[in-house]
Amino acid sequence: MYSDFAQLLKDAAEDANTTLVAVTGTGDYFSSGNDLTNFTSFSGSISEAAEEGKRNLKIFVNSLVDFPKPNIGVVNGPAVGIACTILGLMDAWDFPEL
Repeated sequence: MYSDFAQLLKDAAEDANTTLVAVTGTGDYFSSGNDLTNFTSFSGSISEAAEEGKRNLKIFVNSLVDFPKPNIGVVNGPAVGIACTILGLMDAWDFPEL
């Protein structure tokens, strides 16, 4: 998920037709936290998994910090875990349903 999100932001940054990015959730939550099955599919050692996780998280956070266009969190419900943290990395927030 982290690398996919970072790639989407990279694509949006390079797209001249994209003027801003709005991030929202689906259903009742902005985010209900990490999908824990993502942590069970790694085939390497625990230390390799930790290093890869650290690298992916750094790329993910930096993609928000370095994003050159406005990024807006449209918070449609509870934000759990990293989703709560990334709201502080966005330029603006909106809580339309709360």
